[in-house]
Parts: sequence; C-alpha cells; structure tokens
Amino acid sequence: MQLCYVDESGKAEKLCRDRPDQQPVFVVAGLAVPDQRLTELTHSWLDIKRRYNPSIAKKSGQGWLDAIKHETKGTRIRKAFRKGQTGRRRQNAIGVIDQTLLLLESTDCKLIGKAWILKLDHEIENPVGMYAAGLQFICGAFHAHLSTDERGMVLVDSQTHHHNHRLAHNLFTARFGRTPRYERLVDMPVFGHSENHAGLQIADFLCSALLAPIACSVYAGRYDGWNEHCGSDYLVLRDRFGERLQRLTYSWTDPQQSNKQKRSFVVSDPLSKRGERLMWGP
Repeated sequence: MQLCYVDESGKAEKLCRDRPDQQPVFVVAGLAVPDQRLTELTHSWLDIKRRYNPSIAKKSGQGWLDAIKHETKGTRIRKAFRKGQTGRRRQNAIGVIDQTLLLLESTDCKLIGKAWILKLDHEIENPVGMYAAGLQFICGAFHAHLSTDERGMVLVDSQTHHHNHRLAHNLFTARFGRTPRYERLVDMPVFGHSENHAGLQIADFLCSALLAPIACSVYAGRYDGWNEHCGSDYLVLRDRFGERLQRLTYSWTDPQQSNKQKRSFVVSDPLSKRGERLMWGP
C-alpha cells in the first residue's frame, strides 16, 4: 500500500499590486510514501526537526515523539535565503533541506503536484475549484504510480469544514461515478491535522520551503519590482536542490487525456507559457 500526503502553499486568489507580501504562485503538492516506510519516515523526520531546531527538543520535554506537535515551517526556512540573512541561518536551512531530501530519497518517496502562476488583477472565480483541480491531478498521478495489485490512500491537510466538504465531494463523484476513476485508491481523500502526521508536515515543508519560492523566482520574475517574493534570491534553492527534486518526480500516462504522457509535477504558467522543466534547472 502507498500513502500520499497533500498540502498547499499560497492562496488561489486575485493577485494585487497593493499587496507586496502576497505570494504570486499557488502550489498543491503531494508526497507519496510506501506504508512500510512510514515509521522510518516519521522517526527520521522527528530527528531532523530536533537536530536543526533545538527549541523543539526543549518544548518536547522527555517525550521525544511530542516533537511532532511542533512544526518546522517551510516559510521560516526559505527566509534564510533572502538578502540580509546571516550565514549561520542559511547553513542551518541548507542542512534541514538536505537532510529532508536525503530522507525522501532513502524511503522511496515521490513528489506529485501542480503549481499555478497567478496573473496580476485576474479574478479567480472558484478558488476551491482550483485546489480541487490540483487534487484531481495528484490523485490521477498517484493512481498511475500504484502497481495493479497495490492500493493507495490520499490524506489532505484539513482546513474548514466547507472547504473539506467541497474537495471531498469533487473526488467522491470521480471515485464512485458510473465510470469510476482512481479505483486503486481505497476511498476518496481523507483529511488530517498536520500536528500528528509527519507526511503532512513534510508535504508542507516541500511546498513552502522549496516549490513555491522556486516558482516565484523562475516564473513570476516580472513582478519583482513590487512583490517581495519574486527576486532572484530563491534561485539558489533551484541551483542547489533542483536536480534532486526532479529525481523525486516520475512520468505517468493520463487515461483521461488519450494516454498523454505527463510528469508528476507540472506548472501552469499563463504569463510566459513555460513548463515545469525550469523548476529543476535553467
């Protein structure tokens, strides 16, 4: 059996020039892991958190498993690569990212997801629908990743009841329709709280510390004059870790689009019509 943990970075909303702190990309990404590697993934993630953030070890007290309740946020890690940050803080961030990627590589994890580059002043009529489209893509790619005799389960970071309900129903109609899709998934996606799922925490980390900032610098550079996320600062993340991220992705065949070959991570770029290859290198 395989598990796929899903989280997002940014918001599916209208991008406005008067909000320079607004992230100009929206990313929904999943981390697929074999269930027999889940304990190893969880324990090693706790070790990484405690090693690179001593305050977590202090907060956890004597119960080392309590470290799961204190998240290592990717938004904090990526700030270390902005101008004016200390070399020590950057080296700590590089260490966290490097060890996390080593963990994913050693536990046979795969990266699945989609990034949207937001257009300036473009109204997004259905924000939940955009998230749902990303989750549909993840379910399709994850389902294709499973062997014919293997089952899978998708776990999504929980938000509001209304948001969860709409996402779940969108997948429910696909999973249990007259022509069912994703039949190797045991059920429609379920929702969990990241405080007790290492997989959700790592999915959040990948979205916020790597995928979103790389996408901001690579695809939304035209917003650099007014948006604080779009300078070249984050290109160092692509230069240092892009090839390793790419190796976590894979090709799959989409039966919903005449068996078209796709990558497990894609980019929708209405600004310059560029594909996902630039996420991993120039």
